Amino acid sequence: MEAVMWIYSLMLLTIPVSVTAQGRLASRAEIDSIMNPPLLDGKGALCFETTTINIGRLSEDDKPVSYRFYFRNTSKETIVLTRVSTSCGCTTASFTKKPVKPGEKGIIELTFNPFEQVGKLNKRAFLYTNLSERYPTEKITLSGEVTPTSNEWREYPYSMGNVLRLRQSTVAFNELPRNATRVERLVCVNSSRTSLHLSAMIIPRYAMFRTEPEIIEPGKEADIVITIDSRLLPPVVKNEFTFPVIIKGIDSKPSERTIYVKVSLQNE
Repeated sequence: MEAVMWIYSLMLLTIPVSVTAQGRLASRAEIDSIMNPPLLDGKGALCFETTTINIGRLSEDDKPVSYRFYFRNTSKETIVLTRVSTSCGCTTASFTKKPVKPGEKGIIELTFNPFEQVGKLNKRAFLYTNLSERYPTEKITLSGEVTPTSNEWREYPYSMGNVLRLRQSTVAFNELPRNATRVERLVCVNSSRTSLHLSAMIIPRYAMFRTEPEIIEPGKEADIVITIDSRLLPPVVKNEFTFPVIIKGIDSKPSERTIYVKVSLQNE
């Protein structure tokens, strides 16, 4: 759904017509009707206590939160909710599955995940029932605001000695030829207040370690560069193997400053 929203936004900013529908180009109005479908006319079957809940202000750091919308069947027909379509993958829905007879109540619960949803909110959900598969019977909305995360190192979840943060703790050499040299990189950042000069404490003879730049200044990104020369591999090496690289220059236990390098060799 997020991909569809991105394409839709791009089309609005660029050209008025760009989607093919049933062998022809769809208009902007037709595209909008897909993303914001018109409601079923004249039924007034469901009466909600409220169709909009203001969730206030959340942070990206907050866990997903659920909100309940209560409704009553005010029609003379038994109504069955068939599906609830949300406008964003950050919002999921659960709802009353059993038939709701005239005068009975039901619940729709929307769960919103604020992660990567910074800004003003207008998250919609469209309710489809047995009254119409083509048009939603009702629309409900979550409004509010999400503030940015306070975790400046969120993109670097792996920590070494509280001074080095990495996006991942493994390096993969896939389909490495048996007579070649290959380089792989691992992005890191110096999360301390002092400069870092890193080297490898233990590394096999067929591999090399360095950082670019050589000195990593506080708060700055760098690349950990691992090089493997497969011509130096032992003759009896397996087609797939893993070896550790213990980093020197970080004050912590070896197990807390180890990168694992995974290698798979091309078949001869």
